[in-house]
Amino acid sequence: VDPYSTGCVVAQEALKRGYKLVVVWTKGVGENKTHVPTSCADSLTYYAEVNEHNNLTETAIAVTEAATPFEVKACICGGESGVAF
Repeated sequence: VDPYSTGCVVAQEALKRGYKLVVVWTKGVGENKTHVPTSCADSLTYYAEVNEHNNLTETAIAVTEAATPFEVKACICGGESGVAF
């Protein structure tokens, strides 16, 4: 959720370990979405990106659908704006 700044490094590490990433961008991420360290700029490849919906249930359904045919294994907060999510 909101992998910006140091969260990009966490995402990069998950990719190195073979995981597919479905990113959730919350409504509160704002300009932080573009804060990507240069060490990650060329290596982050997301399987899918989902914008936060009106409620958690709708967002969870969107994430599950975006992850198909894979199963969601974890939800990791990548930035402060994703904590409340």
